[in-house]
Amino acid sequence: MNAITHLLQKNRSDGSAYDKVWNSAEQSVSRLLNVIKASLAIRDHFQNAFYCLERLPLSTEEFANAKKRLHNALEYCESRERGAAVFEINLLYRSLFG
Repeated sequence: MNAITHLLQKNRSDGSAYDKVWNSAEQSVSRLLNVIKASLAIRDHFQNAFYCLERLPLSTEEFANAKKRLHNALEYCESRERGAAVFEINLLYRSLFG
């Protein structure tokens, strides 16, 4: 019997301690699920932005730069480099929308 199982069985009569362990585990797994879902949603947002950029009347050079900024930002997000991703998106935004 491991320590957690022992703790749970020992405190089973004390519903509050038992419930706290389960609630803590549930919250932890729930947060993990939300993080995973957020990562998937980020890719969808990047894909949507790319499709929108394709429809803008941009020169070949402007489009290539915009595409590169989006690609870089996505790579940074996937590498958990959020600050660098924000920097790339800010540069993209300023180059297209002033």
